[in-house]
Order: sequence, then C-alpha cells, then structure tokens
Amino acid sequence: MAVSVPTTEVQVALASLLGLGGCIVGLVALVGLPSAVRRLDRYGCLLAASLAGLAGAAALLDKPWELWLPVLVFVAAWGLLQLFRLPLTGQLLLWAMKKLASPAGQLTLLILLLPLPVLGLLLPPADPGIPIHSTGVAVPSGTQPHQPATVLTAHTDKGTPITLLSVSPGADVSSLAAIEEQFVHDAAPNNAMLAIAPADTTCNCHGWVFTGGRYWVDGNEIDTILADNRYAEVEQPQVDDLVIYRHQDGTIMHTAIVRLVTADGLVLVESKWGQMGRYLHKPHELRYPYPFTYHRSPRGHHLLRDAAHPQTPARPNT
Repeated sequence: MAVSVPTTEVQVALASLLGLGGCIVGLVALVGLPSAVRRLDRYGCLLAASLAGLAGAAALLDKPWELWLPVLVFVAAWGLLQLFRLPLTGQLLLWAMKKLASPAGQLTLLILLLPLPVLGLLLPPADPGIPIHSTGVAVPSGTQPHQPATVLTAHTDKGTPITLLSVSPGADVSSLAAIEEQFVHDAAPNNAMLAIAPADTTCNCHGWVFTGGRYWVDGNEIDTILADNRYAEVEQPQVDDLVIYRHQDGTIMHTAIVRLVTADGLVLVESKWGQMGRYLHKPHELRYPYPFTYHRSPRGHHLLRDAAHPQTPARPNT
C-alpha cells in the first residue's frame, strides 16, 4: 500500500507553471521588445527566460543540482551583463555612489542594515549536523555517523557485498536530547510516537533492521538488499513485514518493521530514527513527507547473511 503525498502534486504543478511561464516570458520578450532592440538580443531573452523556467522546474522536482544550477548561474550572469549595458544602470550607479558619499546616505544604509544581525539573533541555532534523516520536518540531515567508523562488509543472499560502518558504542548522546524532543514534537503531534528505546549511535534505521542494530547501512544499499533477499511489495501488511519510505526520486529514506496488525486495520510499526531512539508509531500518522510501501520476504528474518560476523573489505591490488 502506498500513501500519497499532496506536496508532490503541488511540486509538479508549480514546476509545470514555472517551466511554461519561462517559455511564455521569453516569447513575450521576443515579440514585445521595442524595435530598437537587436534581433540577437531578442532571441537571447527568449532562450534565457526559457532556460531559467526549465531549470527552476528541475530544482522544484528535486532533480540533481548538477543539471540545473549551472544553467541558472549562467542565465543570471547573462542577465547582469545585459543590465550593465543599459544607460539607466550607469546613471543609477552614479546616483548611489553620490548618496553613499554623504553622511546622511551612510547613516541611512546603517539603519537599513540594522535588522539583519537582529534577525540572525532571533533565528534558531545552526544545524549541528547530527545524522538522522533528510525529512520535511525540522530534523538534521545526513546518513553517516560523525564518530570514527570502521568499514566492514556483509553480503546479501546472492553474495552482493553491502558496506557496513561500525561505530564505537557508548558515544555521548546527551546532545541528541533536545533534537530528539523537537523531532518528536514536529513529526508526531498528539503524542503519535511511543518511545521504546533510548538514543543509540551504534546504528541507523537501516542498520537496525538489516544488521540487528550492530552497524550503519547507507540507504543507497537497500534496493540491492530488497532485490537479492527476495522481498516483494505487498498490499496488506503482516507482522514482521518491512515498511520502506521513499523520496519522490526513488531514494529510500527510512526503514521500519511492522509490529502489530489488527482485524480492524490498525497497523503499528517500530523504527529507529538515525542516532535517536526507537519508536512505535502508525506508519501514516507522521509528518514525514514520503510515501511508504510494505515488503515481505520468505526468508523469515531481515538480517544480512553474515551481519553477525562481517568481513573487512579486501583492498584492491595496486
């Protein structure tokens, strides 16, 4: 069963409007600019507006930044060059320099800049970088532990190597308390999450599921595990099924395990949230903006083949 995410439809609609709007603006510039504007400049406006709209649409749809950011930078640079070609721009610069040369102009600028540091003091503190998940709620992003980690290798049933990160247990988790409290408040209003285990830096959600809580596993490895260990998507969940949350681009963001299914349709799942603790919650009653699906395997358990005794990966021959 997949849960729809309304924000996805909004993103698609906005991206469509932005892409189409950029093309329309370009066409208007092509036919509507004064006759004194050269033909090459008209075509430049058409291409620049169209590229800006399409690049903005790609950004809204969470496409790789390498595809759209260079385009936006180039279009912005082109726009600045066109701006400085205008006679009015030079006049405005001369006027601004004249104003700033006077004490009254300098005082006015200081007054205008005053709200910026005040706003900086009022903003929440910077993200401490505690690796949890990349979510739509106020949770710090990241997928890897910050403590020194040993790289190990386990394997799927088909023998595909899966990278594990071993983090020394007992690391200080006191700094996670405020972050975890805020996460629960934002993601689960009305106490929709029940804490059943404290914060633990030894593993993340994927490592808790596939290594028995011994190691960290990157989300990019999970699709391989699902395929090699014979998981199939199912509509009706059963106890011990997996719950997989995916980003709109297909990236797996979170993994949980079904713990309770009742005849009246109640489903409870257990999951570990990054370095934070484990929680029992309904799969769909979180402010977690990703659709989820249920998955089942005939294996009878979720552990990787040699998760209890992983190997040190072999070094390539030099």
